[in-house]
Amino acid sequence: MKYLMLLHQRHLLGQMAIYDQSHQLVFILAGSIHQPSHTIFLYDSNRQEVGRLFLSAKKQGKLIDHFVIKVMGDQPTTLKKAKLNLGHAFYLSKLHYWVWDNGCGCYTFKKMLAVQAQVDQHMLPEGMVAEFTIKHPEDVPYVLLVAALLSEWNYNELKLPEFKRGNLQVD
Repeated sequence: MKYLMLLHQRHLLGQMAIYDQSHQLVFILAGSIHQPSHTIFLYDSNRQEVGRLFLSAKKQGKLIDHFVIKVMGDQPTTLKKAKLNLGHAFYLSKLHYWVWDNGCGCYTFKKMLAVQAQVDQHMLPEGMVAEFTIKHPEDVPYVLLVAALLSEWNYNELKLPEFKRGNLQVD
């Protein structure tokens, strides 16, 4: 199953649309994770909530390393940052998936050595997009929510300084 998430719309509309292979709107991601009390929501095309991702109340230490994913009709699962020196790695407990970041906005979801899902970010004429390839339909909400979290961390809109009558103003 393939999906496409339009990352460039987040700043314009406050949400990210997710389309299937036939370019039909399937899901909408809304919210952010910029504050500990914030939540990322996943809605279907009828605006019914499918799942959510939020920071766990049980923070361990000063670093944020523990998130909770709640998919409707299922038990909550955790997403923990792995304490490895191999770059950015996360563990998704319910699915027993390791999520690896290759450093350029691409993520691989693995169970043992088998790739279960892949997220690749690249630029199209319309702007930055994330392309999903997911093997199992039941994994879709989990992969989309994890990718939304990782995209929030790795994708920032470039803001250029504004020039006003000989005055350089940087936000």
